[in-house]
Amino acid sequence: MNAQDRVRKVMAVSPSIRVATVCAMNGKYLHSARRKVVKNRLSPTESKKALKAAAAMWKERNSLTRKLGKGKYVL
Repeated sequence: MNAQDRVRKVMAVSPSIRVATVCAMNGKYLHSARRKVVKNRLSPTESKKALKAAAAMWKERNSLTRKLGKGKYVL
């Protein structure tokens, strides 16, 4: 499944989901979508910074997989 399909699938789960983004582990955007009624609150620079932070959290979480099991998401 490619990034666009993943984002589409996530957005279809619930109308309450405002934004969905798939990024590489380096924080690079692969695909993103937002509801038409949603305005971006972050600048492109801030968004990239947030994605890099999320990728760093995933790397940290993955280092604990042996003790905690495979992660599904990181908040």
